[in-house]
Amino acid sequence: METDTAPLDAKPRKKRRDVPERLYVSRSTGLSYFSILKCGTTYMKSLLWYLDRGEEHKAGSTIHRDVENIARSDGATVEEVRQNPLAFIILRNPVDRFVSFYFEKVANRTGHDFSWFRDLMADSLNLTIPDDDLEGHRRNCDALLDWLRKNLRHETEHEVNKHWRRQTFYIRTARPLGLKVLTLNDLDRQLPIFAERAIPDIATQMAAVKNRNRSKRPLSRDMLLTDHLRAKIGKIYGPDLRHWRTADEAWKTIEPGVDPDRIPRLGRDI
Repeated sequence: METDTAPLDAKPRKKRRDVPERLYVSRSTGLSYFSILKCGTTYMKSLLWYLDRGEEHKAGSTIHRDVENIARSDGATVEEVRQNPLAFIILRNPVDRFVSFYFEKVANRTGHDFSWFRDLMADSLNLTIPDDDLEGHRRNCDALLDWLRKNLRHETEHEVNKHWRRQTFYIRTARPLGLKVLTLNDLDRQLPIFAERAIPDIATQMAAVKNRNRSKRPLSRDMLLTDHLRAKIGKIYGPDLRHWRTADEAWKTIEPGVDPDRIPRLGRDI
């Protein structure tokens, strides 16, 4: 049985810093964001950049390549992060995350950064890249999910990649930091509630950042996914789904001006 406490996709790692390097910050506001790929990372890095400089990063959707200039929480202690009321993490519905990964990294003929993976899938699974062939995309997703399940169990020769690694892996890493938890599906509402006391114009600044790196999709999520595919995603990413649902349900009762302590938090609620 898979649980979020078992080392599902964790191999022995080198000793990490007290505060993981995945924590990005806005120096001018103190807003601190723990990054999980395919969970709004491009947008959040762009927003942190905008908060500090008043303009968007020229690299646009490839902002992640600017490893030298994107500010991180270097030097912060775990306790300092725990005491920061603006430190947070974003969770995403794993169904949405998988669909985004599939259309951006697998079914995207023009993307170059993941061409190696498309070649791998073509060779290993005979995946093709159909245009608007619904059944073709569904076959791809079915075969891809089978491969991901094996890969996350280390039953393939390829390492687990951060684009499909379970969110639960990062949650375990971030729990000691006591981060507040937001969800990507409701971020435009949640982030202003979370940060507006410290950054009153946060909603305006969020709207000014246009770079959201949304994948181009010939089909909608609901059109693509059958009950079979949804069940498969739920089985492979079950812990992720439970954690996201916990946060999503908690946020349904949170309105502007709420006591910040009601916002879900790692280590307490998740």
